[in-house]
Amino acid sequence: MIPNHIRTISLQSFNDILLRYPASVPGKLQDLDTLRYDAIPAKVSSRQGVAFLTKDEVEKLVEWKLKHGTFRPTLLSLVQSNTSETIEETTKRAFEKLPKNLLEGPELEKLLLDPLKELTKLRGIGPATASLLLSVMRPETIPFFSDELFRWCCWDHPESPGGWARKIKYNVKEYQQLLGHVEFTTKRLEVRAVDMEKVAWVLGRDKADVFTGEEAGGGDMGIKRDEKGANEEIGEKTAMKQLDGGGGKMSKQTSKKGTKRKAREPISPVEGVRKSSRIKK
Repeated sequence: MIPNHIRTISLQSFNDILLRYPASVPGKLQDLDTLRYDAIPAKVSSRQGVAFLTKDEVEKLVEWKLKHGTFRPTLLSLVQSNTSETIEETTKRAFEKLPKNLLEGPELEKLLLDPLKELTKLRGIGPATASLLLSVMRPETIPFFSDELFRWCCWDHPESPGGWARKIKYNVKEYQQLLGHVEFTTKRLEVRAVDMEKVAWVLGRDKADVFTGEEAGGGDMGIKRDEKGANEEIGEKTAMKQLDGGGGKMSKQTSKKGTKRKAREPISPVEGVRKSSRIKK
């Protein structure tokens, strides 16, 4: 089988897995999926020149996030405590901080810092949830910090191994790691960041061995759902402090102004991994 490792997955394998996404989503989540991937992005896109999210849209996105991952009712209550005006004005300011072309200038790690910081001013919105709101605005280039996508991107990171059971801190540093891999892979395969999220979801649901493409056992490997949810909540609070205090500094690497930058190849902790040739569409 063709390896499913993020650095070696082929376009053919990527597209085959992507086609499996709709069938992998539980029926009770399909309506929320339609809102998250189709209806809400279309509404935001239609607000030309004044892009923003309404309170109802943010609540639906948070509901989607919680039901797609670990459900924490307190988070939704916090989000609901924001006024409609505050949400609309805050999301508008955050979206205005995004350059029109994210493929020019500094890397995503630096370009997304200010919009993330702006969104985390809202109650209940940490970096992971903020990335979801930004993804709705720019699904082609901005990835949502989902559990599955992070674990797929950083599968063999030496500091915190563990495959699909790897613990996540949900901080800015981890989102930086994810962004580097996503930016490189979207350019290598010429795919969308939002589709990488879907492929990661399928691989994660299957507990697939990303080295061989075969199914791997192990399940949760002892990670409890409530422990995981608590970890996410603590991680997002810590990350918000990092954003305010400068603890989440982004990469200083930049490219020449006005030129389309090439994708940086993320540093791999594993030697001997051969980069596969891209399959032309």
